Amino acid sequence: MDHAMAVRQRLNTFLLVFLVMGIVASTAGAQDEHEHDDIDEEVVTFFQEYISGPIVQTRCIYCHVEGGRSAHTRLVFVRAADTDHHEEHNLETFVNFLGEAEEGHDHGHDHEEGLEHGPERILTKIQGVSHGGGVQVQAGTEDFHNMDHFIGLIEGHEHSFIERLLEALSEEMPSMTFYISTPEDDDLVAGMAVTVSATGAPTPVVHFAHRPASDPDAEFEYLGAAANVSAARYVWDTSLDMDGDYELAALYTEDGADSAVSDTIPVSVDNALSAEMLDILENDGFKTQLVGTGGASVVTADGVMVTLPAGVLADDDRISIAVAAPPDTPMVPGEAVGVGVDIALASGQTTFTEAVTIALPYPEGRPDGLVDGTDPPIPETDLSLWFLGADAGQWMAIEGSMVDADDDIVVARVTQTGQFGIFDAAMPKPEPDAPGGGGGGCAALPMPPRGPQDPTLMALVALTVLYLVITRVRGQRTAQRAFA
Repeated sequence: MDHAMAVRQRLNTFLLVFLVMGIVASTAGAQDEHEHDDIDEEVVTFFQEYISGPIVQTRCIYCHVEGGRSAHTRLVFVRAADTDHHEEHNLETFVNFLGEAEEGHDHGHDHEEGLEHGPERILTKIQGVSHGGGVQVQAGTEDFHNMDHFIGLIEGHEHSFIERLLEALSEEMPSMTFYISTPEDDDLVAGMAVTVSATGAPTPVVHFAHRPASDPDAEFEYLGAAANVSAARYVWDTSLDMDGDYELAALYTEDGADSAVSDTIPVSVDNALSAEMLDILENDGFKTQLVGTGGASVVTADGVMVTLPAGVLADDDRISIAVAAPPDTPMVPGEAVGVGVDIALASGQTTFTEAVTIALPYPEGRPDGLVDGTDPPIPETDLSLWFLGADAGQWMAIEGSMVDADDDIVVARVTQTGQFGIFDAAMPKPEPDAPGGGGGGCAALPMPPRGPQDPTLMALVALTVLYLVITRVRGQRTAQRAFA
């Protein structure tokens, strides 16, 4: 009898648990269904047709998934093969992300100071800006327009984020520090990779746009976004635009993208002219730029930056920068890292009247202090900048070159044109009387310093140790007599 009662009690307990689990499952399903019902049907339809397959399942899903490289972020999706409800889950992920960003929540995930606004974050990341996955959707493409429109539908705005961002240009707030540093006013430019640099923005991202100068009432056309480190640099393919005069704009958002600060300059595009008639001609891996003697100039190409103070040239000149891997010579000091650069002046001048600053980038996409793609891993701090001497035919270390780990560049001051490269090589310490040991120039390789096997050094170490031992013994004896 007791056994039968125990069996009934176990059965009742099982049925009760089963009933509770059913209620919970039904409630969760009803809640999911309710949450899905809260999303406008237009948003659901647009997501299913233009976002889910072409963007999420084709591009995002490889990293933004459980166990993936971006599983720590707030945008974690599910694969179409994993569940029949993947579209509902992924749509709600977008909706929740934009809602949290609008309310200012962080939850400790993927937070970047100054870029909490959800739409701006998504639209800049897919362009490859501060994005470990690189460029996934380029500005100006149909997929980018669809993503922009999709975000606008979720937010309930009549205009997309990009449209609202560009409309803010008509209510621009003046800034004393934010400006377009390259090109300069009224420059004549051409090429497929013209670098546009904007300096002084206090935000991690800067946006770029342009419109024909002949129609000041025309709408600005959005070009794209760029990460802002020491400066924001955007690669402008002028071959996609008709030759003519343009108003070029750089802007950054404030107050959750409710306002924008901008700078605009007039530039002209003419891809039919020869290089000698242009202020700037830039294609992938090569740039030529007219530089005057009257003021400081900044010349950039493929992440390389050359800063020339006023007066370093004998006359107005044209500087060229050719970017390629450092040449492999018999005297290579170590493993080459990143790009090399060949800097030349059209006049044939090979030295500057005073030092100029050059900065070469190296690949480091993660904040781990290691150079990307190196095996074995190379610490950033082991990098140094070297100069290939035309006469000696060997690489020489540039004294004072420094690694800027925040910007992922190696910086040095030099006094000559020529070929430069980054190497995994310790910077030699010059002897006091070594030739070329002055500031800013290229130093010849010094004699190696005395090592730990030097007899004089070893004798000094031995005497020091002996002195410390004798001092310690005397101290102990003095203490013993004091307590005796």
